[in-house]
Amino acid sequence: MKNCVSDRRLKGHPGLTLVELLIVLAIMATLAGLAIPRYLGHREKLRAEEVVADLRQIELKVTQYMSERDLPPPSLNDLPGMNRKDPWGRNYQYLRIMGNPTPSGVRKDRNLHPINSDYDLYSRGPDGQTAQNLQHPASKDDIIRANNGRFVGRASDY
Repeated sequence: MKNCVSDRRLKGHPGLTLVELLIVLAIMATLAGLAIPRYLGHREKLRAEEVVADLRQIELKVTQYMSERDLPPPSLNDLPGMNRKDPWGRNYQYLRIMGNPTPSGVRKDRNLHPINSDYDLYSRGPDGQTAQNLQHPASKDDIIRANNGRFVGRASDY
């Protein structure tokens, strides 16, 4: 019986050496190191776009509620089908401002002016943290509704 390794070498079919195998693994690791962060960034961008679409749908339901009652709802629970969560598994945040004599927790811009006069609606973003002032680092990744609906997007872009 002949040795398989020596038969391959004789027929011109050399196997991979350890060095060649390590080079291939290094190339694959480098490609994965470049591709994975881009994929994760793209996935977070898609989640943020999903939140913007959700906020627009919630805003539409709040507008319908306001057309019947002249005030925003006291909470999102007063709207039909509003038990949805953001892509990170947390409830959307809502605060009625209009018709509330002492609203606490109103979101504010860099000049400490309220960003809405009717209601605040937002997601806490990927980190799940937030602060009243949009300039606070905890609020930078929040996805917000501002200027009474004329802006919906990342707090850092507002």
